[in-house]
Amino acid sequence: MAPIPSSTRKITYNPIASTGPFPVGSPAFPIFDPVGADLLVTLDGVVATGWTFSGVLESGFYGAPNTYTGSISFATPITGALVIKGKRAPRRQAQYGEGRGIPAKDHNAEYNVLTATDQELRRDVDDISLRALRVPDGETVGDLPAVIDRAGKVLGFDELGRPAPYVTDPIPLAQPGVDTVGTLELKINSIEEENYKTGSVSNRAMGLLAVALANIDFTNMRLPCQGNVDLYVSVLGNDANTGTLASPLRTGNEAWRRLRDHYDGRGAIATIWIMGLGNTPIDVTGHCTTFLQVFIQGYGTDLATDATWVNVGFADTGTNAIKLGKNAQAWVRGLTVANSAGHGLVAWWSGSILEYSSIRFGQCEPSSGNHIWATQGGQIEGYGYSVIHGGAGSHIQASHGGRFRSTTQVTYAGAPITFGLTFAYALNGEIVLTGTPPLGGAFNPNGFTVNGPPWYRVGYAGAIQAYGLQTPTAGDFMGISGGGGHGPNT
Repeated sequence: MAPIPSSTRKITYNPIASTGPFPVGSPAFPIFDPVGADLLVTLDGVVATGWTFSGVLESGFYGAPNTYTGSISFATPITGALVIKGKRAPRRQAQYGEGRGIPAKDHNAEYNVLTATDQELRRDVDDISLRALRVPDGETVGDLPAVIDRAGKVLGFDELGRPAPYVTDPIPLAQPGVDTVGTLELKINSIEEENYKTGSVSNRAMGLLAVALANIDFTNMRLPCQGNVDLYVSVLGNDANTGTLASPLRTGNEAWRRLRDHYDGRGAIATIWIMGLGNTPIDVTGHCTTFLQVFIQGYGTDLATDATWVNVGFADTGTNAIKLGKNAQAWVRGLTVANSAGHGLVAWWSGSILEYSSIRFGQCEPSSGNHIWATQGGQIEGYGYSVIHGGAGSHIQASHGGRFRSTTQVTYAGAPITFGLTFAYALNGEIVLTGTPPLGGAFNPNGFTVNGPPWYRVGYAGAIQAYGLQTPTAGDFMGISGGGGHGPNT
């Protein structure tokens, strides 16, 4: 019986339409089962069947373990990567009898079985080592956290290099110190080599385990911004797109969701660019807290030239063209806002702040719709100048704790323009107007009309303060039941 040379007890073939035979090893390594039960055979990484083993027997002196060397053959031709490995389930077959000698042949066979098992174990350990992280020599790692502590989290290391669970939002610090772009978080877009050094405790401390990255849902992570953020929205877009100019989104709601949920702006400016007319309405909540400013702006428009605002924005969108709900804050500019079935710009609920400039107000719902509506504690402020091209129930309404303030210069075009209720209505809300707000009489160059007086209506603890009015006349202001409002400050 020959000794066993050094071996991985593994051999690979690449047959093309062949049935074999395929020798078990080169030189052949022994197995200790007549039907090949000590072998693992795979084809293209999948356990193969339909093969048989045939070999040369070398029997023991008293019987098992017998030794076999030989080959395998397939019943049908195969093609692919064929791997034959020794994979003996550890067991002892021989049993020396009392009062008998111990034949060298059987003793050597037992040593061969042990040697073959050791070779297979070493092969598998080395194979795993090539695909796993290992602690450097001389260091130890503590136990993993308990199931209740690590469930649904990413495995990382604390400041002492011990295993610790981390949530994925925000991302755990990759390595102490400021990195190349001045942030402390791991950047998913451009993972830097130093974030994954695992050579020593100091480099592993607070680092993510690379093997855990495959299990992270990156869609739910907040990504640090490398600069200002631009997302594009078009009637021809798709909300599954990337949001670039070449691959725009379909809705402003999706653009807002991405800014709010997935970006760490770090004081950057974010712009949602609106392309074309007839976009779906924007109805959002939640502040994009880490951005210095969020703009909703017409793409390709000149903020100083109202003629460029005509074909970009919202028309006939339903209830509201742009509605900022609780805690949503944005600046809207360079757009057409028209909605014959409802309202234009709406700030709804506490914490919502909508600032606007360079807006072309088209026709909104003529009896109860508003170009501008601040309600339920929402706040709207107007700056620069805007143009009214169509009527509504009211141009401005502030209700139920809503507040509107404007320093904007309002101009008019497209006469006749009619408001079905009033120009400005403060119903348990506050309206503050400066600049040159309109009144009837002389300040009405375009046939701008209100269906009956007054132009300014206040009620239920509402208040209107208007500065710089021209030629106010009796009936221009009116208070209704529930308390009064303020008159003009000329």
